[in-house]
Amino acid sequence: MDCHAITPNLYFGSKPEVGEYNNVDVIVLCAREYQPIGPLFQGVRVIHAPLDDDDSRPLQPSEIEIIVEACRKIAYYLSQDQVVLVTCLAGCNRSGLITAISAMIGYGWDAETTIQRLRAARSCALFNRVFEAFVRGIQLG
Repeated sequence: MDCHAITPNLYFGSKPEVGEYNNVDVIVLCAREYQPIGPLFQGVRVIHAPLDDDDSRPLQPSEIEIIVEACRKIAYYLSQDQVVLVTCLAGCNRSGLITAISAMIGYGWDAETTIQRLRAARSCALFNRVFEAFVRGIQLG
């Protein structure tokens, strides 16, 4: 699988193959078009956070709700020293968005540091302008 670490416990990348993940505790599925149901990822918790990769409009309230809920769960699992893999189809925008906000919540990073770390790990991260602006503008507290 094509994924990169931004911390020892937080990874993001492309569509995960069905199967066993011995070194991962949680997989987050962010691609709306890839939301398999059932025990396809053996021994792993699955968080469904279906999003579109659309940069032609602002995020909708229902999408923001999905993002916030998923990121809170991820931050909790990170606080429990769990290994989390955040995925979407290409491993750039939707997974980048969720990974960025989870890192900001879980590690207290600011937006600029977070975006730099994501792009250092994976150069395609957050090229969706709407997602990048959302990360830069989010107020955590």
